[in-house]
Amino acid sequence: MDPHGYVRLHEAAVKGDWATARAEQDRLVGLFDIIRAARPGTASATAAGLGAFKTALMLRGIIDTNVMSPPMRRLDAAETAAVAACLESAGLSLAR
Repeated sequence: MDPHGYVRLHEAAVKGDWATARAEQDRLVGLFDIIRAARPGTASATAAGLGAFKTALMLRGIIDTNVMSPPMRRLDAAETAAVAACLESAGLSLAR
């Protein structure tokens, strides 16, 4: 959901800048709250996580759609709004 963050993490690690790498890793881990966006009981843990990640990447304009392969379902409007709120609270821009 934040490919640029993973690049920053990698670059800091390559430089041996462990404080920066640790801070970036902690920030990225905090973004994983989006996996709770799917309503409980409506998707497996795998589908909920993958659906949230695809939705986040779609909202950020990195991929075109959050369509999932059957039998998984894409996140609905309310779940998508929950992902958007997580991204915005993390300071990540959304495509408009």
